[in-house]
Parts: sequence; C-alpha cells; structure tokens
Amino acid sequence: MRRSRLRILIAVVLIPVVAGWWAWQNRDRIAPNLVNPLLEGSRVESIRGLEVGLSSMSLEQITLTLESGSKIALRDIQLQQPLDLLFGAGENHSRLAIAELGYLPAPQIDAPVPPAAPATAETTAGDPPQPAEETQAPREPDSGELRLSELLQLLQRYLPERIEISDLRWLGGPIERGRLTSTRDHRKDRIDLRLTSEQQQLRFRLHTPDRQLDIRAELQAGKEQAAILSGRANRLDTTGWDTQLQLQLNLEQLRKLPLPQQVRETVAAATGAVNAELNTRLPDRLLRPGEYRNTALDLSADAATVTLPEALLGAPVRVAFDTPEATTIAFASLLPFRPRDIAGSGRLVVTPVAGDAPLLSADIDTEVSGGQPVISLTGEIEFEALTPLLEAGRWQSRAVELSSPEGRGSFRGTAKLEPLQQFTVGSAPTVKDIEFILLPQTRLGIEVSGRDAGATIPDQLGWQKATAALELAEALTVTAAQWPGAIALAAPALELTAQPGNGDAPVSARVSNMTCRIDSDRTCALELDSETDKLALPAQELTGEKVSLHSRLEIDARKQQLGAILLDTEIAAATLQRQDWKLQDLHLRSPKLQCLLAAGQPHCHAASLAIAVGDARAPKLETSGTIELEAISFTAENGQPRAEAKYRSRDIRVLVQEQYALDPSIRGQLELAGDTLQGSGHLRAGTLRANADWRHQLESGRGAASFELPSTGFSRDAPLSDSIGGLPVDLVAGSIAARGRVSWPLGDGQGGDSISMTLDRIAAVYGDMFAVDLSGQVTALYRGDTWITESPQPLRIGSVDVGLAIDDIRFALSLTPQGDLALSDLSAELLSGKLQSAGLTWNLDGKERRSEIRLDGISLEQLASETEVGNFAASGILDLHIPLLTGEDGVTVEQGRVEARPPGGRLRYYGAFSPDMLSGNPQLKLIAGALEDYNYRELSGTLEYPPSGDMQMQLKLVGRSDSVAQDRDLVINLNLENNIPDMLRSLQASRDLTGSLEEAVDNQ
Repeated sequence: MRRSRLRILIAVVLIPVVAGWWAWQNRDRIAPNLVNPLLEGSRVESIRGLEVGLSSMSLEQITLTLESGSKIALRDIQLQQPLDLLFGAGENHSRLAIAELGYLPAPQIDAPVPPAAPATAETTAGDPPQPAEETQAPREPDSGELRLSELLQLLQRYLPERIEISDLRWLGGPIERGRLTSTRDHRKDRIDLRLTSEQQQLRFRLHTPDRQLDIRAELQAGKEQAAILSGRANRLDTTGWDTQLQLQLNLEQLRKLPLPQQVRETVAAATGAVNAELNTRLPDRLLRPGEYRNTALDLSADAATVTLPEALLGAPVRVAFDTPEATTIAFASLLPFRPRDIAGSGRLVVTPVAGDAPLLSADIDTEVSGGQPVISLTGEIEFEALTPLLEAGRWQSRAVELSSPEGRGSFRGTAKLEPLQQFTVGSAPTVKDIEFILLPQTRLGIEVSGRDAGATIPDQLGWQKATAALELAEALTVTAAQWPGAIALAAPALELTAQPGNGDAPVSARVSNMTCRIDSDRTCALELDSETDKLALPAQELTGEKVSLHSRLEIDARKQQLGAILLDTEIAAATLQRQDWKLQDLHLRSPKLQCLLAAGQPHCHAASLAIAVGDARAPKLETSGTIELEAISFTAENGQPRAEAKYRSRDIRVLVQEQYALDPSIRGQLELAGDTLQGSGHLRAGTLRANADWRHQLESGRGAASFELPSTGFSRDAPLSDSIGGLPVDLVAGSIAARGRVSWPLGDGQGGDSISMTLDRIAAVYGDMFAVDLSGQVTALYRGDTWITESPQPLRIGSVDVGLAIDDIRFALSLTPQGDLALSDLSAELLSGKLQSAGLTWNLDGKERRSEIRLDGISLEQLASETEVGNFAASGILDLHIPLLTGEDGVTVEQGRVEARPPGGRLRYYGAFSPDMLSGNPQLKLIAGALEDYNYRELSGTLEYPPSGDMQMQLKLVGRSDSVAQDRDLVINLNLENNIPDMLRSLQASRDLTGSLEEAVDNQ
C-alpha cells in the first residue's frame, strides 16, 4: 500500500515536469496557436528562438500577417524587465530593442462591383419605386468607453522606458529605411520619440504633467522643418479637456518628403506656409464626436504656392494663396456635423510657370449671412499671361496658331453654400445662388495664323495673319441656382473685330442679347451683326464692298446631336465682284434656317430663301431681280453633300448686249448630289415658254442642258417684241417651236449638242423691211468646234419687202464644218422676173467666198413703176449675171453683166442733166434730148458693186430717137452710179410699212 502511494506521488510530479519540458522544447510551434485566437483577424505566422527569463526575454524572429493582408517581420527582439511590460507598473522600466522590423503593405486590388440584386416577387423591375425610408439621425459609433485619461494611464504603465528599432523598413512606402527610438523620463513625465531616415526626421514629445497634456511633433526634411504640430490640453473635469492644436506647414520643405506621386507633382515647386489652429473642448471619451464642444478651426496661408502639373492645363501653372488674416470656421457640433460660422478672406494668384505676369488675381471673402455662408470674389485677368499656355501643344490646332494675346478684364462673383445647419458629413456642400460677372471693358486680343493653307477662314480670306479682338460692351453674367446644376449665361453686348495683317479692311461683329443654358442639354440664343467695308476671297477671285450679316441664332446641343436655327438672316453687299461679274445691292434673306448635326451627319432645311440683286453685270449682260428658293434641304452622307430646293424668280429684268431686254419668269427645282448639281426649270417671257433640264459638275465646270420651246404663236397684238425687247427682228405672225441640247464647254456633249427649230408661216419685221410666210425646219448639230447641218434644210419665204418685193423665195440652208452658211437651189420672183442661184455662200468667220446669181426677165417697166420716179419711164426685159464675193468687208460684185432681150424697149428720161451741165456742151445736150424719147434695140453693159453700196453700171445703148436723127441709129454710152442701200431706204420710206405688212400678212 505504501509502495503504491509512492508511485502515484512520483507520477504526479513527473508528468507536469515532462509536459513542461516537452512544451518548452516545442515552444516555437505551440506559441502561435496560443496567441492567434486573441488577435481577432491577424495571426502569427511563425516564431523562432523564443527565450524567456525573469529579467529578460528574447526572440530571434516573428512573422505576422495583419487582417488587411499586410505583413510584419521582426528580428532579434530583446525585452528587458518584461514583468513591468506584462503587468504594468507605476514606473515601467522595461526596455524593448528590435534589430530589424520590416513592413510589407498588402497588394492593392480593385474591389469587384457587386452585381445588381435581381428583382424579387415583391418588387420587380416594372414596379413603381417605393418611397425611401425616413433618414435617421446619425448615430455615434459604438466606441465603448475609450477615454483619454485612461490612455494616458496605459501609456504610463505599459509603455517601455526605452524602445529602439535599429532598422525599420517599409517596403514601397514613404520610408524605405529608418531608425526609431522612444524614451521616457519618469521624473519629468515626458515621452520622446524620434524616427529618422536618410532625408527625413520625425520628433515627437508628449508631456503629461498633472491634469495637463502637451504635445509637439516636428517633421524635418534634411535640416529644415517641414511641419510642426503642437498643442496643449488642460483637464477641466472628469469629462473634458480644453484643447488647442497648431499645425504649421512649410511647403518648400514639404515637397522634399516622400509623398505619393500625385501629391508630389502638385507640391513639386511649392513655397510659402500654411497654418491651422484648432480650439475645442475635447471630451474625455475621445470617440464620441457628439460631445465635442466650442470647436473652432483657424486656417491661414502665407504666400502658399503650389504648381499644377502640366497634364492639367497643358503647361505648368503656379497657384499662390495668401490670407491677410485667418479664416475661422466655428462648429456648433461635430455629430451631427453642424458648422456655426465661417469668416475669412484671401488672395488667389495664378501664374504660368514660364511667365512672369499673373494670369489671374482674385480676392476671396467669406462670411455668414442669416446662417448661410456667402463667398464673394473680385479680381482681374491679364490675357497677355496666356502666352505660355497657348504655346503648349494642347491649345494649338493643326490648322490655326494662336499667339500674342493681350488685354485685360475684371470680374466679380458671389456664391452661397447651403445653410450651416444643413451640412452633413461625407457629402460636399451644395453651392447655391452662384453669380459670376465679367465686367464691361474686358478685352481680349490675339493673333491668328493659318498653319494649313486654305484650311481656315483667314486663309480663305487671304489673311496669312490676323488680329482678333473681343470686348465686352456690357457685363457678361454667369449664374446658377445651385451647383451641381444648370448654368445660365447672359451677355447683352459683345464686340468682336478681326484686323487682317495684310492691310485689308477690318471685319467687325456685335453679338447681342446672348443667353445660354448649360445642363444635360446646352442651349444658346443670340443676335449677330457683322460688317466690313471690304471683303476678299482670293482663292475664289471674289471681292465685296460694304458686306454685312444679320441673324438671330439658336443652338441646342444634346448628348448625340447639335441643333442650330438661324432666324431673320440677311446677308447684304453693296457690291460683289468675281472676274467679269459684278453684283450691286445684293441681299440674301431667310426667315428660318434649321440645321441638325447627328452622328457626324448634318441635316439642314429652310422653308424659303430669297436672293435679290439690284443690278448684276457681266460682259454683254445685265440683270436684276429676285430668285426665291423654297423647300430647301441639305444633308451629307459619307462626306458627300446632298441638297434640293425649288426656285422661282420675281421681278427679273435681263438686258443682253445693252439692247435685248426681257422680263422672264423662272421656276423649277434643283438638286445637289456630291459634285453634281442638276435641276429642271420653266421660263416664261411674254408669249414665249421654255422648259429645260440641266446638269453641272462643280469641280470640272462641265455640264449640259436640254431645252424645249413649245410652239408659240405671234400676232400683231402679241408680237415677239412683247417677250424680248430690242431685237432687230420682230415676229408679228406665225409660230415657232424649238428643242435641243447644249453642253458646256460647248461641244463637251460628245456629239450630242443640237438645236432644232420649226417655223410656221412666220411674219418678221426688220427695220423698214419685212418678210412673210416663212416656213421650214432647221436642225443644227455641234461637231468639232462649229455648228453644222447634216443635210440641206429646205425653207420657203412667201415674200420679202426691202423696198422692192421679192416673192416666193425658196432655198435649202446648210452649215458646213468650214463655217460656211450656204443657200443652195435659191430661187425667187423679182420685178416679173426670176432670181436663181445654184448656191449662195457666206463664211461665218469672214473668209472670202464666191457665188453667182442670175436675174432673168427683169421688167424695166415694173422697175420704173416700183421706184415711182416721175421723170423716168422704161420698157423692156433685162437679164443680169451677178458674180458675188462675200467676206469680212461685206458683199462685192465684180464684172457683173447686164443685157436686154430683143427687140429692146423704150426709155423716157426727162431732166437727166442740169442746165449748167448742158450749157456749153452741145453733145451732152444732144444726148439729153435723145433720152427724152429713146427706143433701143440693144442694151448691154457691166455692173460693179463695192462694199460701200455705190453700184456702178456702164451701159451701151443702140437705138433711135424721134427727136434726134430719126433715120439713123444713135449709140449712147451711159455711166450710171447709185447707192443701193440709200435707194432701198428711200423706197421703204415712200410706202406705208404698216399697211403693206398688214396686207402681206392677210394675203399670205
């Protein structure tokens, strides 16, 4: 029995010893399993080399993974006086030394966007939205009872007397490698901490005398201080502390710190200082913001300057801010967040880094009125300082270069924040009643140069360089009821000028009554008036004088489309000239033109557009009147323009070659498809009607037209002169019809150019001459470079009265490739005889052509009757052979032959010679007496007719006179001269043209 008890006692003693020995031998593996359940998310990965003693503890290495995924590795840890650290003490004399501490942040992975919750049976996608639950007042966090006083006691009891980390590493962090030391002075109640790296040093001191807390933190970059945080908290009672904190930032030194990349770029060239002071009644329960009282924050800046990166504005810009006195923000409470008052002012200056002059200077003031913060600003803009920005690539286009800005402007503005009692944590305050005013006399001037010749408006105007200026005649105002929200812009009067660098006249414009609204949709409305004394488009060889534009413009920009409406648009010019064309008093008017740009495709339409010209002149052409376009539409598909419109004329007057006038009425429609302009039209002038279809290639200038002139009848009451005035020929009877096709340049129709004309019993008047009963059809074709007829075209004229009547004229008309106008098989009746010619030819280029005419059976008796010469009578029949020479000088007859038919005839010519001629000339007196009654058996001679019209005849007469030598033959040689045109005009004047014409028309 005794031996059994001894064995049990030995086992009870040995088992714990053995278990403890086993646990000690496996302490590195057992310790993490004991500690990890206490770490709440973090865990110890491994422990190695744990040594425990009463006066010291050591650990070769420990590795931890935090809940965030970051890792911490500690090596060579030594802890002296561990019992003071583990159990706390009035004076904790423990010392902690760590040879190396490494920190590796968790990898940054973007959190996936959770999928939208599917619709349930209770609320589906089609159900109306349910009213939102009533917003609950913010609750204080469940902070437990974390108290400042208790934290200080914990520091007093558990913070080691000395902490030293010889090698502190933060991989990828702001401190790649550093050293940390912390010391305590129990006698002075002071804690000092120092963190040093190669370029930075952080010093922190905490002083905790009775019922007081003093802190001071200094951050140094090199040997200069970058930031200082200092403060004091005095214990008021068991629930609160009277606290003051001051923060001083030296921006020039702050930029030397290892900051995040985006912050580093912003403060890369920072200078000046920023100061902040916080005063509050701090609750002892730190995490109860609802118990913070009398909180006020003072902010000030002393020439604080930062540089905005080039990526923001295209060029680096310095922003400087200075406060003459601190800006104070007083808080009624922090939870709920309720500011009570805001007051302060400052000056903001923006200067491009590459320039010396400030671009913008503004004074900013903040005050609270009726519980609502009001921000006001006034300032100036110096546009010359824009030069560095304009030189940046972002603000330069491929087509235009902007340079040499100048001018200045002034502005003021106000804005209201939401009432202080409505401020909430976590959301930006709403800005309301925003007003920004750019004051009158603000002016911006800038030089504009073209980079790509012909690609810009200045290049089209021949301005290699121009100076543009914008000046406010009245204030420009930008307002918004709140931001974010819609913005309204109003500008009663803007003055714009463009001064060409080549000395041309300036172009001025005035924008008035401009109002814009910028929201999800953007709309603008304005009136535009522009004018210039002279305008030139050298590429189009177009110049204008006194050119002006007026329009009311409405713009509506939506997400995928841009709309514009031009109302009451008028373009006017005193003169507009291109090459030989000159337009005077030009007006283009459109009541409404509407355009829409959607998916890059423009669509425009207008109900009407009128083009009025007071006087338009071209070589041998003058016109005036109005062309009205209706149902106008324009679009572009795949870069190709398409347009169509109807057109008609009003009060058109046309004068051709300063002589031929008509007042046509034109209507039709046109269509543009890519490079092709085509259309159809109808012309009416008096009794004339014409229809045409045409097509024109804009790029090549080639085109063609087909036309038709329906049969049109004429009468004495409706002659051709009622349709076309000034023509040398008037049609007073009969009808005419025509059709054809003409291309331009002429002959470009590949042989298809032709004109066909049908004449039916036409009666025509030319001066004091007329022709009646003209009938036939003529078809001409354009071949090579001239008009021709494929075959002779038969024509018939009932009668032509040139003073003498020529009747029953028949011939075949031909036009040859050589430019000859030929009348073949010509026949007519004249003075009871016949006129015949195998071919009568004129060359249209004035080349000489020879023809022959025969006059057979011409009655001298009828000739004497037609001429109605009282002292002349004759009988007999004549035959004439007339060789004609035509050319640029006119008609010439050389060596024509005249011969009388047997048995001859009788001449009676009284007073052939004047008494003066007869006195002293017995022979001439003898001839004169013989001609008073002369019977000839033979009459022959020659005929000459020069271009002057003075016909000369040399005649030889053989016969007898009863008054002289009745029993023998008397031979008389006569040289006769007469101007044929004068004779015909005399004959024409001697008759009644109207009566003769009416008689001829009635008898045709």
